[in-house]
Amino acid sequence: MPRQSMHVNSNVIAAKYQQKDSQSLNIALDKLVENKENEELFGGVDEESIQNLANGIKKDGFRGVINVWDKRDGTYEIYSGHRRVRALKMIGYNKLIPCVVSPYPEKETDRQRLLLAFNIHSRGSIYAAASGKSIYITRQINLLKSILKKEGFTGNVLNEIASEFGTSVTTVKRYMRLNDCTQAVIDAESDGIIPLSIASTMSTLSESTQDETIKMIKEAIDNGREFSRNELTEFIKNIKNDSTNENLENMRNELLGEIAFVNLFGDQEIEEDIIEEETEHVKKSKPAKTKVVKSYYDKYEASFTKFEKNISKITDENERLALKDHLTRILKLLK
Repeated sequence: MPRQSMHVNSNVIAAKYQQKDSQSLNIALDKLVENKENEELFGGVDEESIQNLANGIKKDGFRGVINVWDKRDGTYEIYSGHRRVRALKMIGYNKLIPCVVSPYPEKETDRQRLLLAFNIHSRGSIYAAASGKSIYITRQINLLKSILKKEGFTGNVLNEIASEFGTSVTTVKRYMRLNDCTQAVIDAESDGIIPLSIASTMSTLSESTQDETIKMIKEAIDNGREFSRNELTEFIKNIKNDSTNENLENMRNELLGEIAFVNLFGDQEIEEDIIEEETEHVKKSKPAKTKVVKSYYDKYEASFTKFEKNISKITDENERLALKDHLTRILKLLK
């Protein structure tokens, strides 16, 4: 699903966090160690993505540099280039790696600032940094919020975060609402089952209701149902208006009944004639017909009645009665 444009502000690497006394060195691969926060914040280190990088290195050779801090113990901590280093290790790269080496920042907040800045900014947008999974953006926002608190920032925190991430306060709030979502909702957003806007809206529901809602949506999708963004919005709105177990069960039954009828009769469109006065304007206009949106009960009741007549042609009485009972139960679910 399409995402709102959200490019990182070019000022995100503030002057006071710029590295000084940096130098270029070629370093052995086994001397490079990962930053413990990188994967949690940015993801993108799954085997498939690393394999793709490794294939590219095999084909075109290694390009660019790895940004590291000198830990003064013979190792160098990566703060930009984790995926490339993993790809190099995957193919058993045995040459020295070109690196930009900087002194190890003493303050934890400085290290975190640099980790955020270089990893987000180097990819051009935080979407690239998040590998399409919004929870990573939420974690980055959470970290920056924590940094600002530790630094004693006294201004408007949301405005500051929005400025550094190059987006609006509204968008920052939307990502922050994932903090109140269950893992089921986060996974559904990550897998493309629901968009961020729907996940954000669901954050006000109880945890059990969130999980049950995702279960219903996934069950419907597994049975061939597709949802538009507007349909999902209305679906969640209905649940927010009434999140009782009874309503959730009714909604589930309606979904399953709808799917069953679509499978039997196909998705139908009903048209009704609109009577208008015969004027020259009307004659020149398009045919006076419009599509009328009806409930699935109304749409399929006629089809059911017609299909029911044909049931009598089934010679096996048990099969005939079983099918009629099945269709009757589906119709009752929709009603």
